[in-house]
Amino acid sequence: PIMGSFEDFFVNGLIYSPNNTLFAGIVDKEKHFEILQEYYGRMPRKTLKWSEINNLVNGMFSKDHGGIERKTLGFYGNDPVCLFKYFVDNDDPQRLFVWGVLGVNFVCFFIITLSYIRVNNIFTKSSKTSKKKVQTANLR
Repeated sequence: PIMGSFEDFFVNGLIYSPNNTLFAGIVDKEKHFEILQEYYGRMPRKTLKWSEINNLVNGMFSKDHGGIERKTLGFYGNDPVCLFKYFVDNDDPQRLFVWGVLGVNFVCFFIITLSYIRVNNIFTKSSKTSKKKVQTANLR
């Protein structure tokens, strides 16, 4: 995300370099918690922030050997095309955002549809009035 304060809302997971076998595939917060709990020992059960996860993961790998490479998997996934994510799971952090955007889209679609119906009705009424005026003018 552009603003770091929204990171916990829009980041779905982290993808680590393929040569790292500890964090394989797309690692979400739950998987991170399991791995971090194994490494650091007892941790209180809570939802970690991505900044906390990054700090804890950095502590696991030595900077002398280059640390660990990773990139975030955000709202649009890692697709090169920014397609809106319509299908979300119940545990997806963007669930409310997606439903909000879909709601706004529906309201806009409804307003646009009503506007076109109104324009069509006005046009039809105006056309009938014009035809009557032309017909009465031709009769004279």
